[in-house]
Amino acid sequence: MVNDVSFSPDGNCVASASYDKTIMVWTLPSRWDNTSNQQVGVAVWPGHFRGLQSVKFSPSGDQLVSSSNDYTVCIWDSDVITTIPMTKETETSEVFFQLQYHVNAVSLFVFSPDNGILASASRDGVICLWDGNNGAFKRSLLRIEDGERLPPHQGKIISLAFSSDSATLVSASYDRTVRIWETSSGKLKRTLEGHDDWVRCAAISPNGQYVASGSDDCTVRLCDISASVDDVTLDHHTDYVCSVAFSDKYLASGGDDKLICIWDLATMWDNVNKNKPKRILNLHKGFVRDLVFKPDGKHLVSSAKDGKIRLWNTQTWECDWVIDGLQETLRLQILPDHPDDLVTQFGTWSLSQLCQRPKPGELTSFPAPLAEKFPPPPSWSPFGLSRDGCWITWKNKNLIFLPQQYHDDDGAPTARIFLGRKVAIGCYKGQVLMFGMKENIDTALECSVQV
Repeated sequence: MVNDVSFSPDGNCVASASYDKTIMVWTLPSRWDNTSNQQVGVAVWPGHFRGLQSVKFSPSGDQLVSSSNDYTVCIWDSDVITTIPMTKETETSEVFFQLQYHVNAVSLFVFSPDNGILASASRDGVICLWDGNNGAFKRSLLRIEDGERLPPHQGKIISLAFSSDSATLVSASYDRTVRIWETSSGKLKRTLEGHDDWVRCAAISPNGQYVASGSDDCTVRLCDISASVDDVTLDHHTDYVCSVAFSDKYLASGGDDKLICIWDLATMWDNVNKNKPKRILNLHKGFVRDLVFKPDGKHLVSSAKDGKIRLWNTQTWECDWVIDGLQETLRLQILPDHPDDLVTQFGTWSLSQLCQRPKPGELTSFPAPLAEKFPPPPSWSPFGLSRDGCWITWKNKNLIFLPQQYHDDDGAPTARIFLGRKVAIGCYKGQVLMFGMKENIDTALECSVQV
């Protein structure tokens, strides 16, 4: 069924959009008469994976715009389209630009280490890349199977992780796969399979050599993406694995068995020691939800549903610090330029203001500093989210109100991230809001913002 047709401004071409997922561009003869009424048809295959709704030429005729039930808008170079022969090779023709935004709840954000890219993921398996400086849309990620362009995953994406050079993005999904993407082109580099249940987390090592994933099948899989060796399956956990993290030397994994397993990367392909954790940390009384190593590798930070964040000394594997009083588990990030600050979905906190060293011979937690209010943020990253999820805050003071349409059923944005003067909010209906706060805003706000 053809849903739309459009003539080019010069009248030499007509384009049709069909429910069969194709665009046909017909080149008309220069003179319409009984001797030259044969049209030349050109099939354009890529760019959409569901039926098309409309197609239009730009006023200049240089570009062709198509929209589809796959929630995408494609902008095509019409000069290229009208010269491609109608053959199977048209499946590799280039889209000039593609716009694909989230239409489902945005569930996850992550900034690249160089802050140049913001990656967002939604519950329907879509990943979008945005300019980390101005919020401009860069591209959506797509995979090609049997000539069709499909979303990155077939299920909810639960984890995103950038490589240290920002050139690679790793995604993990409930569809039991881990996919590795090239951020500059959006191309799918590799798909990692082997888990028997949902994949809940993935991470890439600082040197870009290893990718680890954790799953509801209670295993951790470790892949050396730089060599042709078999993946290693680590099966010490007895429940869902919800977080993995790398340092230069170690892989840490944690999950619903309340354990943190420490694995020595130097022995992972040793047939004798590869399934033996170097250390097991068992002080958390709730499910372990996130792990991150400090950039110097000297501490591991863990977050769990027991309301505590713990800092572990990687020399002794003793718990050096405890943060208590959390009402929900946190996503954790520590940046190389700010190694003593903890980036969370509520804002950035200084570890020195939160932590208290346990007394010798006992484990004493800090007296619930987060039970009533959040600590003052560091000066380089003063923005955050109020505890009720209704306000973007500045130095813990309400600044920008978020109306109900930007909240999920629990009353908070479905995803959020705060980094320096950048704020990104993910919404239930797929909107992505990005705020860039000016450097001189602090002076004005000191006088105007009320608690």
